[in-house]
Amino acid sequence: MWTWVQTKDCWSCGTHNNFNPKASDSWKDLPESDGRMMATGYGSGAVFGYAGTDRVCLAPNQICADDHRIAAIVAETGLDTLVGDGILGLGPDTLTDMPKLFIDSLKESGVIDQRMFSFLIGLDHNLPSKFMVGGYDVGKYAKGPIQWHETLEPKKTWYLDWTAVKFGDDTLKLDKTVMLPDTGTSFISLPEKTMNHLLSIMHEQYGTGEPKLYPVGLWGAHCTVEQYNAMPDLTFTIESTNYVISKHQYMINRNGHCVLQIAPTGDTGKAYLGINFFENYYGIFDMDNKRVGFAESVYSDLSEHQSMTHTNQILLNMSSVEKAGYFMEAAGFEHGHEIICGSIALVSVLIGAMIANCLLFRGQ
Repeated sequence: MWTWVQTKDCWSCGTHNNFNPKASDSWKDLPESDGRMMATGYGSGAVFGYAGTDRVCLAPNQICADDHRIAAIVAETGLDTLVGDGILGLGPDTLTDMPKLFIDSLKESGVIDQRMFSFLIGLDHNLPSKFMVGGYDVGKYAKGPIQWHETLEPKKTWYLDWTAVKFGDDTLKLDKTVMLPDTGTSFISLPEKTMNHLLSIMHEQYGTGEPKLYPVGLWGAHCTVEQYNAMPDLTFTIESTNYVISKHQYMINRNGHCVLQIAPTGDTGKAYLGINFFENYYGIFDMDNKRVGFAESVYSDLSEHQSMTHTNQILLNMSSVEKAGYFMEAAGFEHGHEIICGSIALVSVLIGAMIANCLLFRGQ
C-alpha cells in the first residue's frame, strides 16, 4: 500500500502541513520509466501525484527508514475532510503492484526485528490511541490474552475466516464472506443480506419503525428510548472465538432515531471490522507469520457517553449537506436531506432574483 503526503502544490488538499520535496535534502525523484506517476483510490476518494524516495520517520529523527518510496500528492478528490496530512500504507506486501511497505523498510534498516505493528484505538485526548511498530504490549494496552487468527490464502491482505454473527440470540443470515479488520474504516460493515436480516429483527422483535436509509448512508429506524435500551450485543465469531460489541458501539439513539453505526457493503462477499470494533479490541498485525491477533482493549469498558464521542468524530467526516440533513432527521424532521437541498435551491433562486433586480435597477 502507498505511503503518501500532501504537498504545497496540491490545489485541492485544503489546509494541511504540506510537504515540499524541493526543500528536502534527502528527496530523490524517480525516473519516468520506474512508474513515477501514481494514482490510488479509496472508498470515498482518490489521490494523484508522483513518486520519489526520502527519509521517512514516525517522529523527528526517530523510527526512520532511509530511501523509502513515497508519493507526493498534487491533487485529491473526495478526501476534503481528511484530518491527517497523508496515509501510511500498511497492507501486506503480497500486493505486487504496490511499492515496498514502510514496515519492510524499517526491518531492512535494522530499526525493528519483526514485521509487526499494533493498534490501541482511543476516542479522545483522555483516551489516546497508540500505534506500535515491531511488536505489541499486551500488558500495557490489553486486559486479556491474544487470540491469533491466520490470514486466508492467497494472503493478499488481512482477510480472516469468520463463521457467524449474532444479534443477541439470533444468528444473522450470512453467505460465504471474508472479514477484513481495517483501522482505516470508520464503521463495521456487513453484507446486504446480513444487514437486511438485522434490520428486520430490530423491527419485528424489538418494535422499531420501518427500516430507513439516512442521508449519511447509514440504516436505522424510529425507536423509543426503551427500545434502544433493549438492543442486545452484536457478536462476531472468527474461527471459534467470539468478539462482542455493545449497542453503544454499533448504534446511536438520538431524538427518537436508532441509527446503526454499521455500513452496508452490498453484495461484495466482504465485511469489515472498523474503528468501532477496535474500541473493544487491541489489534496486532503480524506480517512475518501472516496472522492477526485480538485482545480485549484497556478501553473496552467505555461508557455510552464516551462511545458517542467516537460517533461525533465520525460525523465530522460528512459533507456539510449530509451533516445538516442527518441532524435535522435526528431532531425529528422527516426528509432532512431533501429539506436541506430544497432550502439551498430556494436560497439560490432568491439570490439570483436579487442580483437580477439589482442589474435591472442599474440599467434604469
